Amino acid sequence: MNRVFDRRATLAVCGFLLFICWLSYHRAVYRPLGGNTNDKKDVRSKYVALASRFVGKQFPVATLRDAVFDSPRNTHFKESTVVILLGISGCNPCQTREIRNLEELYQRTNSRMKIIALLTNENKYEALLLRKVTSASFPFWYGEDSSLAKFNFIGKYPLVVLLRNQKVLWSFIPISTDDMFSTSALDSLYLILGKEKES
Repeated sequence: MNRVFDRRATLAVCGFLLFICWLSYHRAVYRPLGGNTNDKKDVRSKYVALASRFVGKQFPVATLRDAVFDSPRNTHFKESTVVILLGISGCNPCQTREIRNLEELYQRTNSRMKIIALLTNENKYEALLLRKVTSASFPFWYGEDSSLAKFNFIGKYPLVVLLRNQKVLWSFIPISTDDMFSTSALDSLYLILGKEKES
């Protein structure tokens, strides 16, 4: 009888220890962004470093279609243009938030800033739905192009870039749980655009 009890007690203790290990690992890996400001700063700095890898790169030229007019469009941008690259299986809350933020920027510049949303898949209706849900008034283009997919190697999250003569001057990758990070980034973009207009 004692052997059975000892075996059960040993199994229970081992099971409990495994559960504690699993719980510790789960909390360490899947800890939500929030609580600790140092954690928030670390995550933000990682995203800024990742976004900075796009600065100075040439933006790919691709032929896409306008979602509203169903006409061909070319991604050859000579003048200053803000582009948001959206993926098909990306972070939907991030996409809608960034589109709404860009629409606010579009309105703040009295629609003088050229802003374009590029959906990197062949789903015209997804582009139209995103445009409608976010009440965006700037153009949405869609189309599958391998050069755009290679350029936006992060894929899951939207990528916002400021282009001039096909060169990336500024870039931003949002954090899904950090609205203030997005607001701050687009405020800095607004300042950059203001300085461009002055020069």
